[in-house]
Amino acid sequence: MILKEQLNKLGNFPFVFILMGLAMFFWLNGKAFFEAWGASNEGTITVYLLMMVVFLVWSNKESLAHLKMPLKDAIPGYLLGMFITFGIMNIVIFFGVMSTPLFPPELFWPTVIMQICIVSVAEEIIFRGILLESTGILISSVLFAGWHTYAYSFIWHTGGWELFNWGAMIFVFGMGILLAIIVEHSRDLEKQTKIKLGFPAAMAIHATYNLCVLGALYWVI
Repeated sequence: MILKEQLNKLGNFPFVFILMGLAMFFWLNGKAFFEAWGASNEGTITVYLLMMVVFLVWSNKESLAHLKMPLKDAIPGYLLGMFITFGIMNIVIFFGVMSTPLFPPELFWPTVIMQICIVSVAEEIIFRGILLESTGILISSVLFAGWHTYAYSFIWHTGGWELFNWGAMIFVFGMGILLAIIVEHSRDLEKQTKIKLGFPAAMAIHATYNLCVLGALYWVI
């Protein structure tokens, strides 16, 4: 009975807070678990945490509603988004449509933790949770693509326009549109699938896509 009660309490705990708690745990203790855990991991978590604090100050009740979904409701949608994305991405990579870098096995768990517990969570809270509510699908997706200019080899602050990758930016913009539609129309999707999609599915798609592009999940198979 005690175990069942504890599991029920865990199931009712907000899914996002569990992921963020794990991120903060490894932020403080990552080096004790992984030799490859370094200052870059800690710095990335710090930046994303600060960004979320700033954006959450400006958020409204509708934006915060996404954060309250309990673990038991979030897991089905998260797993569905993860497995579908994993399958699609590995087919795309297998047939050479997209290439991935060689991935060092020792970076696997630190990368999984970073992408699942902080990067996808923070970016979805900011872009699909807060900015989507205040700016709409189009503008939030433009801002999402703009945020990824550094990751896709365009150093905006140096004026290096020759490095700009239009194809990558258009693709990221399209991803932003897709994730925004999933979150925005989650109620309609939930009626059709009987699974709570929305925010959990968007986070799963985001994290799984990143892990595949980095070569982490493709390395698994």
